[in-house]
Amino acid sequence: MNLDQLWQNTNEKAPDWQAFARQMAALEIKKRNEKNRLNFLLLSTMAFVGFIAFAYWPLAWTTLIGIVLTELSMLLYLWQYNRHTTVRNITTETSNARVYLEWLYQDRKRQRYLGRQLMSAYFLLLSTGVLVYMWEFVQRMPGFYGWLAYGITLGWFALNWFVFRPRIIQKREATLNDLIQQLERLQQQLAE
Repeated sequence: MNLDQLWQNTNEKAPDWQAFARQMAALEIKKRNEKNRLNFLLLSTMAFVGFIAFAYWPLAWTTLIGIVLTELSMLLYLWQYNRHTTVRNITTETSNARVYLEWLYQDRKRQRYLGRQLMSAYFLLLSTGVLVYMWEFVQRMPGFYGWLAYGITLGWFALNWFVFRPRIIQKREATLNDLIQQLERLQQQLAE
């Protein structure tokens, strides 16, 4: 058996450490920008909802409960997202692939928690808050329009829950799994 010929016939090309480091740095920049954007959007949304609550004081107590639940859902998500989303400093390069791989495993676990448990709690609180908030205004509408308003709102929540959320989770996990596989192959090559 000719090992040189077998080596040349292999189709799988080994990942380059420099290419991997550039890909990881790009992911960290993207993650940092996403974290800043999400913080800004949720904080400004919370401020806007708070402004609506105090500028147009609601008549029904259900509206206040809806506002509190909505604000609570955004606050909970911000707190947990910022607590569990860690962005590595790009300037501190880790020469130890094993440490880097362990960090990626932990990051994958954190992403699964954010994508599944936290997002479920967020959607449950947010949708309950919005539906309870709408109650005061839906009561003033004729029957058909009230049901239509609730139907459109529930349809929008269902679209986000069943279509957009799984796609986002799948895309994030695929990116992270790809990086983990590349680093595992690099580590195996270094071990040989």
